[in-house]
Amino acid sequence: MKNMVRTLGATLSFLLATTSGAALAGGWTMGGGKLRKDGENPWWVKNTKDVNVCVDIDEANFGITRARAEQLVTNQLNWWKRQFASTSSDPDVGVGTQNFHLRPCDESTDLRIQFGVLTPKQQKAWPTFGADKPNSYMGIAVRTDYDTVNMRGKGFIYLSPQLGPLKLEVDTNRGQAERPWSYANGAAAGIVLAHELGHVFGYGHDSGLGIMAPVLIHFLSLRETLSTLEENTTYTNIFKFETGSVGRCYSANEFADGRRFFGLPQGPVCLAASMNRSELQLYLTQNDGNKWKLHATGTLNTGNDSEILGSGLVYLPKDQTVIPVMQSDIFRGLPGPLREFGSVELRTIDGTLTRQLAIEVDPSANLVLTGSLDGRVLRNILESAGSNNAGHEFTNSRRQSQAKQKSDVMNFLRNLKTGR
Repeated sequence: MKNMVRTLGATLSFLLATTSGAALAGGWTMGGGKLRKDGENPWWVKNTKDVNVCVDIDEANFGITRARAEQLVTNQLNWWKRQFASTSSDPDVGVGTQNFHLRPCDESTDLRIQFGVLTPKQQKAWPTFGADKPNSYMGIAVRTDYDTVNMRGKGFIYLSPQLGPLKLEVDTNRGQAERPWSYANGAAAGIVLAHELGHVFGYGHDSGLGIMAPVLIHFLSLRETLSTLEENTTYTNIFKFETGSVGRCYSANEFADGRRFFGLPQGPVCLAASMNRSELQLYLTQNDGNKWKLHATGTLNTGNDSEILGSGLVYLPKDQTVIPVMQSDIFRGLPGPLREFGSVELRTIDGTLTRQLAIEVDPSANLVLTGSLDGRVLRNILESAGSNNAGHEFTNSRRQSQAKQKSDVMNFLRNLKTGR
């Protein structure tokens, strides 16, 4: 898996999703150093119970129907609500706890989702907030109003159309698709929308939260990526571990301790550990990377040990009346990825060997396996030697036998933090 995603990742140009637009030909650009205030805050916190959402679409130029657009909006809002429900969060903040109501656009609308549509007022105001031209963005979230007392915002998410006067500006000579929304009935629009909703909920660009990765939007503009999408593409949980794998190939004179620990044969060997929720499976192959066999299995016991790896921040305006604060409080935290610690009793399929393993897992599909041998701690056993071909070969071979294998782009999202 590591090689597979690195190969895909090597094709990327680092074009940020919502802080820069098309390739810059020159001139001044900005980055870093600005003091954090409420500009990056979530648009709603615990005191907002209901949020009105509407869809505005130019069907002909955008390339999908209104019904499909509304389906994508509903799916992505529900996906984010599931993410927040799956992890611990500060009850005084309450991000993602709102009820979202899809209604016609009017003055009561809190969030407009605009598929290829910009109002004359928006087009006139666009240069005032320092953004590139609208057609430089596959998607962008724009907050237009913020009540600092009630910590409540309003605004819109805009996705550029693939035709018409607002047509997305792409470089087809560098692999970008001329009509990205035409693939898989606009599946990429759903992913872009999920990313922009992350900004609405207060998250900046963060490779540790796959859907918020800074290179994601550009990655989605590539024909190579778009061709892998399915109409109902799903994503892994960004806060809590679901599934992942790690592997290595070892030459005949490598991995002596690991061979003893796992009971492996002599000679060249590839080993891959795969975990789906709580089940750890260890596969090996000796001569042919396409002929893997199950070597050992075990069930993860996570106990209560875990840590938050990092999260976004909520700035507390001086005049806000929503979140209780101490005199020195300036920020509150948003939910972040959870790293869990546990143990596995790993048993070989032939029953000849049982080993105890300590495991660390996090939502980026990182697996760290640690054991002991002859009184010595073997930290991160599989990563300690060898080449990283095993994960790639293992993933490719198993893809053929797994009916619901996720697309390469979703594997990329899940593993982007460490380049797997």
